[in-house]
Amino acid sequence: MIVFLFFSYYLFGQWGPECKIAGSTTYADYGSYNNGWTIAVKDSFVHMVWEHRPSTSSIGKPGYVHSTDYGSNFSLIKNVPAKDAHNPHICVSDSFVHVVWPDKQVGTIYYNRSSDYGVSWGSDFRITNDSNMFVSPSICCGNSFVHIVWVGISYYTYYNRSSDYGVSWDFDNFKLTNDSVLSFVSSICCVDSFVHIVYLASDMICYNRSSDYGVSWDIDNFGITDISAPRSPSICCIDSFVHVIWVDGRDGNPEIYYNRSSNYGVSWDFDFRLTNDLAGSESPSICCMDSAVNVVWVDERDGNPEIYYKKSSDYGLSWSLDERLTTSGKADFPSIACTKCPYDVHVMWTASGIYYKRHKCEVAGVKEGTELPTLFVLSQNHPNPCREATTIKYQLPKSIHTTLRIYNVTGQLVKTLVNEEKESGNYTVTWDGKNNKGRTVTNGIYFYKLTAEDFTSAKKLFLMK
Repeated sequence: MIVFLFFSYYLFGQWGPECKIAGSTTYADYGSYNNGWTIAVKDSFVHMVWEHRPSTSSIGKPGYVHSTDYGSNFSLIKNVPAKDAHNPHICVSDSFVHVVWPDKQVGTIYYNRSSDYGVSWGSDFRITNDSNMFVSPSICCGNSFVHIVWVGISYYTYYNRSSDYGVSWDFDNFKLTNDSVLSFVSSICCVDSFVHIVYLASDMICYNRSSDYGVSWDIDNFGITDISAPRSPSICCIDSFVHVIWVDGRDGNPEIYYNRSSNYGVSWDFDFRLTNDLAGSESPSICCMDSAVNVVWVDERDGNPEIYYKKSSDYGLSWSLDERLTTSGKADFPSIACTKCPYDVHVMWTASGIYYKRHKCEVAGVKEGTELPTLFVLSQNHPNPCREATTIKYQLPKSIHTTLRIYNVTGQLVKTLVNEEKESGNYTVTWDGKNNKGRTVTNGIYFYKLTAEDFTSAKKLFLMK
């Protein structure tokens, strides 16, 4: 097994205060199961959805709010048009916001979307055509593709997709799991043409993937772990990395476990226990951005349910200490989303209403409130591994002659990206996978090296076309 070690560009920051988004005596507000997400972030937009219903009624709607300024201010609560909704989940791509939920009254999966950042919504659309009990949908999206999985007839996992931002849908109850096992609670993520799902089947956390936008699927009931009685899987992916978390009781009490693949799900590392307290841990939610993997969950180590958080900055190889985010004593249904600075992690949860908290990151070497760096910094390229072009960012605290070069594993020069006098500032350079002669190089490991006066820094990148 090859383990790749990287470094995170975001080094420190702080959590802001919690904000109450919804909650009153006239409405009951509930989060959703951890197999999907109730919060989604794109650039400066933060979108949240939950079950919002009058206290005197059993029929709810997907409650929705959004922020256009990284979560500093939120819109008024509006209902996504729906007949009835339970456990809604959300994803966002460009200006499109997509929501999916099961209708409790008729047992079908419904979908709705906004094409203008959540300002207006269309009519709800029925994804499943039968009136059997369809539950636990999970949704992801990338560019024009929208992917949905759910548990349906006789406890099989089903899938559908749209390739035109949700205007039309391609399949009718396409069954992903075979007849030999019963499946429960599926979770889905996607990156480029790859679609990854995990689900609970026959006391295993199972995995499947598609490499062609969901047209065909590679594996059936591939077990990531076969420990007895796991539950509550959740998945995220970035570039070639796929990260999975779940709950199981192999050590006598429910704890959060983690596994990852660094090669698009072809092979997996090993189960790793994330929580290490005798109290129960439940409902984990996961997100990833570049080398950072973020996890939240419900933990009762203090005698009452609270939301805890931890992070890996090296693609899941090592993890921070647990950090308690709430103090209400009755928190549940956490959901997490992440993006780039200035606010890199966003968390939503339920506690007699809907609550929100965000994490503000600071970039190493950059003074607060100014664009001018104070340190030499060479950051990890993105994406990594890369299939075509990749970008490299670096910082210079003063005007200086600078070189940035690509080398192969034998130390031979492949490409000179920078060789000139540079002003103090922040820079981004793109490498297109070609050498100094304009020829495309072969797949493999390469090193890029920044030299500026006495400062030298080198990092590893992986080219996999």
